[in-house]
Amino acid sequence: GLAHAMDLAPLEQVPALAMIAAHDTGAVIPAAERAAIAATSGGIPLFIERKVRSCLEGEHHHAAITDLLHGELDRLGAYKTVLHAAAVLGNRFDRRHLQALLPDADVPAALACAVDRRLVIAHSAQSCTFQHALIRDAAYRSLPLAQRKRLHGHAARLFAATPDAAAEEIAGHYAAAGRHDEALEWWVKAGDGAMAREFAADAMNSYREALHLLEQSSAAAGRGEQRSLRMRLGYAAQMAEGYGSALTYQLFSDMVAEIETAPEHTAGELFSALCGCYMGSSSFGKDDGLIIARRLHELARSEAERLMACFALGNTLFWRGEFAEAAAWQRSGMALATTLPLAERIRYGVDDLAVTCRAVHCWTLWFLGAEDSACAMADEAVGLARRGRRTHSLCFALTFAASLHWCRGDVAEVAALAGETLALAKQFRFPLWEGIASLYLLWAQAAGGDRTGSEHLFAAATILKQAIQGRVMTGRWIVAHALIAGGERLEAENLLDIALREIESHEEQYCLADLLRLKGDCLAGRGQNAAARERHQRALAVAQAQAACGLYSRFAARPDSERIKHRGRTR
Repeated sequence: GLAHAMDLAPLEQVPALAMIAAHDTGAVIPAAERAAIAATSGGIPLFIERKVRSCLEGEHHHAAITDLLHGELDRLGAYKTVLHAAAVLGNRFDRRHLQALLPDADVPAALACAVDRRLVIAHSAQSCTFQHALIRDAAYRSLPLAQRKRLHGHAARLFAATPDAAAEEIAGHYAAAGRHDEALEWWVKAGDGAMAREFAADAMNSYREALHLLEQSSAAAGRGEQRSLRMRLGYAAQMAEGYGSALTYQLFSDMVAEIETAPEHTAGELFSALCGCYMGSSSFGKDDGLIIARRLHELARSEAERLMACFALGNTLFWRGEFAEAAAWQRSGMALATTLPLAERIRYGVDDLAVTCRAVHCWTLWFLGAEDSACAMADEAVGLARRGRRTHSLCFALTFAASLHWCRGDVAEVAALAGETLALAKQFRFPLWEGIASLYLLWAQAAGGDRTGSEHLFAAATILKQAIQGRVMTGRWIVAHALIAGGERLEAENLLDIALREIESHEEQYCLADLLRLKGDCLAGRGQNAAARERHQRALAVAQAQAACGLYSRFAARPDSERIKHRGRTR
């Protein structure tokens, strides 16, 4: 008869279990053990069959698979060394790289044999993968350690001389070869490259590998080298985890303590460490942002340092509700930024301070009652960020512009700005911007008549809280508005009660007046008119004390309304 050969892809859990049942007709193997066989076999039919047979015959399952894999590799004969080298390259490998590692080997014949035995899959003329990671692991582990290190070293040099080779791959090969100095150099290059592309989570992984190698080095590493790497990791964490990153705060606060106790240190070193500490200062429930900002102002000597101090003071004073003073510092920062190149504007953080000073200023202007100027400033911040082509800074500008238009009640503008922010945040993995953009989009849906469930709002608020642990009030403020717009006033009031109890322990008094106003609206809705009037009066008093004319005029005119605009501005 005719035989027809078929290449079987790894099976999913359900068909794998069906195959086990077909071989175990007497149902001898318990259900839990069948599930374990399906999981550990990687879905490869040959492995499943062997493991079931081993189980029925009373053999050790893991040993049976190991024996099977080694047996399959041994059948390659002299070609086995080619699979060893391929395993060093990884689960996916290029035929040309393999030939470069083994210039005297007959690589095409060896791979043809491996493909025929279904150990390797040929995807194209050059690209191949192992049929399964278990096969690659078996080939890799059966390679003697000295030979493995030699091949990794050869691979590292090969890729280092290859244009566009991934720095993290080169670093990994040098590390596996035991060449720690070269590995350290390439891990730092990998981290710097990832930060330049704004893939901060990848940068964190590379910097951590570099720090680990530096700390394990037999030669004592200089403190300056360690500090430089910790700073890099801290900035990557700031971008990857959001402002208020616990790791950023821990790394930089440790450096501040270390620098201040050192017998000799420069003011510049301390300033740099304090900048990182400021960016993480809202984590761990700490509210020392203003203290750090004032220290930065005292220490600042260069124009770049003064710019950073202006941003820190203007930013922190805004969140504290001290809008007039905040605006003055923001204006000083914008003026300084015009005199400095980009490299100096990003020296002490991950964002262009020319953008961030404008972004915070636009929202500050709205609170101060200058709505037209606020809108113009938002457009200026977003435009500058677009021209600068730094995605994290663009997300910053878009978010503050969305915040301004959210306060204006402009549903269409908020939806457009938050939608763009969310797409960028997901692409680059920025959880802070993802969380707040999600909240604004949910608010826009609720304000537009879509009854968004509270569970979606709280899920988005959780993302925001995880990304910026100290700025919980912002999330609560947006969620409360969205709940009210969606008709869920009881949920909103419960959230407002929590926010009002905790707001004094945070540097976030900027929204206190509106939280009080919303609480008053909820009380009025339940017929508690005297208590509602008391909250509304307190809201007016707070807004007046903060010089928050934007809020004050809104409260005085329509204390019980949301004032939602359904027509967007032309940008």
